[in-house]
Amino acid sequence: MGSIILTYHNEPLEQFYNKDCDLESCIQVPEPKDGPEFKQFGGFLAATTIHIGKNEDIIQTHVKAIKWIKQQGYVINGPISEEYIVSPIDVSEVENHITKVIIPIKRV
Repeated sequence: MGSIILTYHNEPLEQFYNKDCDLESCIQVPEPKDGPEFKQFGGFLAATTIHIGKNEDIIQTHVKAIKWIKQQGYVINGPISEEYIVSPIDVSEVENHITKVIIPIKRV
């Protein structure tokens, strides 16, 4: 099995401030499959960054990435995802957790 991806179908950063959010979770599979429970991920322009450490601190990584996107003349163009490269399931030491933040973008 592949890594776990969480996709937040809400406004950027809303998942950090609201109790409820529209969250999609998925696990990558090695070969594309057909069916309603499978979907393709990727194929879009995105700003990505890596967060290392506690998930409680990941909001800072999101904020920095969003600032960079605006400074470069882009806007967010879709739901933000987090891909867990090294998750709490893999290792218990929080300083070794690695999460990729994936933000779809487009030029304004």
